[in-house]
Amino acid sequence: MAERTADGGAGASFFLGQVEIEKTKIRRYEEELIENADADLTTMCHQLSSEIEGRTSAALEIIRLKESHKIEQESQLAERQALQNELNLYKEMLKKEQIKSKEARENALQWKRSFDEVVLVKEDQNNDNI
Repeated sequence: MAERTADGGAGASFFLGQVEIEKTKIRRYEEELIENADADLTTMCHQLSSEIEGRTSAALEIIRLKESHKIEQESQLAERQALQNELNLYKEMLKKEQIKSKEARENALQWKRSFDEVVLVKEDQNNDNI
């Protein structure tokens, strides 16, 4: 019986040794899984960081382009307004010159009539003196 206990004890210790080996293998496997999970998380964080950076730079570029477009539109609007103001000024100057021209023609016509009247009067006087 003592032999059985001794053999049983040896069998039990063998079995316990196998259990410890299995537990060690499981622990290593779990550690590897944790390390792999950490590596996977690190990789995902890098990917996420790259994607966030890409989207942020794209969003900033869109904002820059919108601001640039807005500034360009404002510049074109200001230039157009300046040209419109200049056009209005020239239209006003044209109206004034047309009025001056009309007055000058009327004045010239009046002088011509006056001259013609003077010439007729002189001719009448010359004809009466003859």
